Amino acid sequence: MDDAAAQRLVRRLGERFNPWWDGIPPAPTVERDLLLRARELMNSGQAVAILGIRQSGKSTFMRQLVRHLISQGVPPQDIFFANFDEPLLAPYLPAHETLDRLVETYRARQRPTTRPYLFLDEVQNLDHWAGWVRTALEADLATIVLSGSASRLLEPELGSVLTGRTRRVDFGPFSFREFLRALRLEPPDVASEPASSPHMGRALLDYLRRGGLPAAVLERNERDADERLTQYFSDILSRDVVARHGVRSVPALRRVALHLLEQTARPFTFQRLKSLFELGIDQVRHYTDHLVEAHMLGVLEVYDRRPGARLRAPRKVYARDAGLRNAVVARFSEDLGWLAETVVYQTLALTWPGALFSFGGGQVPECDFVLWRGTHAAAAIQVTFGVGPPPERERRGLVAAMRELDLPTGLVLTRDTERDETHDGLTIRYRALWRWLLDPGPEYLGGPLVRSR
Repeated sequence: MDDAAAQRLVRRLGERFNPWWDGIPPAPTVERDLLLRARELMNSGQAVAILGIRQSGKSTFMRQLVRHLISQGVPPQDIFFANFDEPLLAPYLPAHETLDRLVETYRARQRPTTRPYLFLDEVQNLDHWAGWVRTALEADLATIVLSGSASRLLEPELGSVLTGRTRRVDFGPFSFREFLRALRLEPPDVASEPASSPHMGRALLDYLRRGGLPAAVLERNERDADERLTQYFSDILSRDVVARHGVRSVPALRRVALHLLEQTARPFTFQRLKSLFELGIDQVRHYTDHLVEAHMLGVLEVYDRRPGARLRAPRKVYARDAGLRNAVVARFSEDLGWLAETVVYQTLALTWPGALFSFGGGQVPECDFVLWRGTHAAAAIQVTFGVGPPPERERRGLVAAMRELDLPTGLVLTRDTERDETHDGLTIRYRALWRWLLDPGPEYLGGPLVRSR
């Protein structure tokens, strides 16, 4: 890239992504719950890495951080935002020298008054980006915030080249609270709402159906939202899987992806996928791994203290966004029970600091989630979303997990049932799913029992 090209690109990036250079701050958007934590991490002296599914709002979140910096008195010229998914940069990628030239030209053009803030969006599109970031941090040249959609391309560098130099922020679609905030539906006092609140019940059903990818949530028309989500599905496959991994059989990949999305919250085996799609066992393993790395899917192993047994047992698959899943699969029912469990997984995957497992299967009663911290289980959670009292099998599965894992208290998340029960010295809490999504409580076991008015 010559000087003229670098000048032209920085000017265009300024117009497109850095309007604050001309006195125009980022427009206010739906505030994300992780904003406070990310603001604190920017003061750590380490790079902040924001990782998550494509179109979950990472770029908007970074602009929220920019808005905060400007509100705190940081000169606008001290902030540089570059999106490496931008088509105008495509001819100069993936060469990492592009980043050198852009930053050099930005410094010469804007003349930052202090150590600048560099926001590097979709940085996985650059070769050797981690080495550049490490050098910049060691020389104390900038505060760096970076984002990416393809975890396989980012995590090896975060764990090797940038060991001890980054703080990770796992980012996803709107949480239920953010969904309510986006649609201006937040209740004034969550604690005062009864479990059977029609307002919150309707909002939760809407969340299960629409998901949390921001632009789709904010679409006024359901058909437009589904078209947008369908395009997201195709973009993730083509840009974060096919282009990254050189997948040759795109139709086979698509069939596997659609099947696993349709089967959200249910067990699967690679052998079953092999037989169903007449593919090689390594092929279905790789496809599944790629979809997990692209944050389209999540996978849970079953709890077992024997690592080999965990690898041999069926695993459970989850969509990382219910709305995307609903838009692209052929559905013959509402699937509300599966979707309720899916949004619990999404919440735990982004916020629980330890490991997650499922429990049971076969002859052993099943429990949906075991939350693991260090060397012991911290909680067991069961999810049921039928109308009326929770089925007895849900209690049996939870009790089996509690006894096996020596847990005195367990949680059943329901549509609208809230009570506490004691069975043989074990305490079982029943809490409305909508309330738990807004406030998981200590150890994710729900808050105090709310008495309906």
